[in-house]
Amino acid sequence: QILETHGIVHQSTGECYKGTVVAISHDNLGGNQLYGLVESFSANHYCRVCLSDKVTAQKMTVQNDNLLRTTESYEKHCNELAQLNNSPHVYGVKFKSALCDLQYFKFCDNPTADTM
Repeated sequence: QILETHGIVHQSTGECYKGTVVAISHDNLGGNQLYGLVESFSANHYCRVCLSDKVTAQKMTVQNDNLLRTTESYEKHCNELAQLNNSPHVYGVKFKSALCDLQYFKFCDNPTADTM
C-alpha cells in the first residue's frame, strides 16, 4: 500500500516510483491462504472463485455466474465475520486479506488458477 501511495525514491536520480500488484501467481492452497479463505478443500465453501457449496461444486459441469465470488460478496462476508465472534469463517472467508487494502488489486476480479 505504501508503494501505491508514496512510492520509493531512487537514490541516484531522486525520482519517485510508484507501483501496485496486478497479479499473483500461487498454487491453490497458497491462494486461499493469501486471500483469507479456508485452507481445507474438504470445507463446505472452499472455492476461491465461486460460492458454491462442496456438494454442488462436485456436480457442476458449467459455470454458474450467479455463484461467482465478487468483491462485494467478499466484503459482505468479511463484515459478517467481524460481527460473529465465534464463527471460524463465513462462506469460506476466515479473515480479510491485507491485499484488499490495495487500490487496484481485487482478487475476485483476478481469479488465478493453479499455474503449477
